[in-house]
Amino acid sequence: MAAHDGRGTAANHDTREPYTDTRKPDSVSSEERCTPNASRDQRHTSTDRQVADGPMLPDKAPSDPPPGRNRGPPCEEAPQSGTLNIPEGLYSLPEHNDHLIEQRASYLLDYFVNLLLPALLPVKELKKPWSVICALICEAIDSNKMYRHCCLSVAAKHHKKYATALDGTLDTDAVHHLSMATSTILVELRHGTNSPQVLETILCLIIFQRVVGDKDSKEDVVWHRHFEAVICLAQRLELLGSSPDITLGIWRTPFNRALVAWIDILGATIRGTAPAFAQIYRENSLMHRSRSLGLKDVMGCNDIIMYYISDIACLDVGKDGMDSSAIRSQVSDLLGRISAIEENSAWAKAPSSVNGELPSSQPSNIISEAFCLAARIHVNSLLPEFSPHQPAVIELTDKVASVLQRIPSGANGFDRALTWVYLISCATSLPDSKLRLLFCERVSQLGGQPYCGSFKCLIAVLTEVWARNDKLPQGVGSSSETCRTPPRYTHWRHVMQAKGWDFLLI
Repeated sequence: MAAHDGRGTAANHDTREPYTDTRKPDSVSSEERCTPNASRDQRHTSTDRQVADGPMLPDKAPSDPPPGRNRGPPCEEAPQSGTLNIPEGLYSLPEHNDHLIEQRASYLLDYFVNLLLPALLPVKELKKPWSVICALICEAIDSNKMYRHCCLSVAAKHHKKYATALDGTLDTDAVHHLSMATSTILVELRHGTNSPQVLETILCLIIFQRVVGDKDSKEDVVWHRHFEAVICLAQRLELLGSSPDITLGIWRTPFNRALVAWIDILGATIRGTAPAFAQIYRENSLMHRSRSLGLKDVMGCNDIIMYYISDIACLDVGKDGMDSSAIRSQVSDLLGRISAIEENSAWAKAPSSVNGELPSSQPSNIISEAFCLAARIHVNSLLPEFSPHQPAVIELTDKVASVLQRIPSGANGFDRALTWVYLISCATSLPDSKLRLLFCERVSQLGGQPYCGSFKCLIAVLTEVWARNDKLPQGVGSSSETCRTPPRYTHWRHVMQAKGWDFLLI
């Protein structure tokens, strides 16, 4: 399955064309847009699928991590390279210039570091200490003004949802800081300069939507339009290759590489496209000791499972040109590879302790197991005869519920780190299933936390999917594994398209 170019099918009602300064249209480069590498030789065929445990992020924070203030020296400028064909309408600066906004920046920066960072990556007990991730992000804030403005905009948007002390100024703050970040991005993209800093800033624009995104928001540009620029920059920097540009240093570069792969793989499954770097993931998985991109360190799931999810996304795209027997053969192959990684992995079995904490080795194991089961459901859904009423599917959703019961719940739990798992698994759950009951309980335990960001969008999608599927007839022979006429079933992606939703549910 060749890597596709990442074009999506999800509905997009954003009429703006990204990356154009409408005040100076003639200055925009018309260079040809770079495209993902089409193919590479698959030279490695070993059946050993274990991911190499080479260090991807430092084991301790920098000796003098910045405290979150923009007082450090700017990053060294990256060497100039080719220019991008900047999509129109995304990065432009409004006319206002409020100097008082900067006087409030200190407060918003403290708000961001203390309240939003924990929500961004809620699993703090992974292989690398949480202090490392915090130090990397604070270092970016301190040395990259674009990144700092982006974080301040996110803080203002989030603050407005949960507090009213600065309600009269938060809209202005959010717009100003976002405009400062995006106008600088526009300049750098035109000149092909500071590519590493631009890439991490655009990643910031995308990933922080997990915290402040809103299904009713009309001002946000959809995430995958930003990601088009990330793809080009990642290729230019060879970020996912064996010798990436490390202008940002040996710490921030691996972190940004993991973010790119995380968004690329799971974002592709959401949109129904192939990941832009699918060929790289496949090559990594075929190596004798599969090469890690640091995904386990950042989002918790074993890299090899994420590589298989990338292959599932490719099959999802290619199945329309295949007959039923070919699809079943490909699905069988993927299920066999998933089974192999399951058999070779020591999944966590012990429940969490009374105070909701887990031994240091357990969070990534539980998260990996949950992703593995969700991947099984996802690849099974590609079969022509798939139905949520099939006993095998019901058994899988029950297993997901059993695994998720072992993770901490509530505001300090891991549920928001498993948005994709909940989407894939809950969308195929029946009304009386253990998983649906567990999900509703977890939402209530989060209090006000789920009503902002990607988890709020997830709730909206599942509510609509359940409303449509629960009232559909089960059909004839619904208990049969291979019934020729499966029960009617509305796919969650079709629901998102019908509603015009373009969420990044990761």
